[in-house]
Amino acid sequence: MYLRVLSAPILTLFLLITACSNHTQKTNVRVMPDSDKSAEVDDLLGGLRSPTVPPEHSKILGYATQIRNAIVAEMYEPDAHKGKTCSIRISLQPDGSVNSATAKEGDAKLCKAAISAITRAKIPAAPDDETYQRVKNADLDFRL
Repeated sequence: MYLRVLSAPILTLFLLITACSNHTQKTNVRVMPDSDKSAEVDDLLGGLRSPTVPPEHSKILGYATQIRNAIVAEMYEPDAHKGKTCSIRISLQPDGSVNSATAKEGDAKLCKAAISAITRAKIPAAPDDETYQRVKNADLDFRL
């Protein structure tokens, strides 16, 4: 009986989470700069303390979005990798050129396609040295 009582709220929570997610976006790439990994939880809670985003974070977020958009534009046939994930470590130059892209874990075919897209992508130059230092070595998480 206890299991039945718990299963209804858990099922409801699962349905709410999946219903609220964006099902139309085909490619989801998350850029995780090295220096932000340890502060990820703090960043999630940071919005509760202050209604504004510090300027240095908005620059980094803006540049990370540019990187993501450049890579997503080069992804061919994302539907072929639906439901797959891949994590790739990239190293960038200040001008946006890619030093290296290495698969860390995930689906081998998706990782190969993602690395190919990264090498074709026209990643813009970092807006300033501080932003470059924060994203020059980053993990990219692909979830399709």
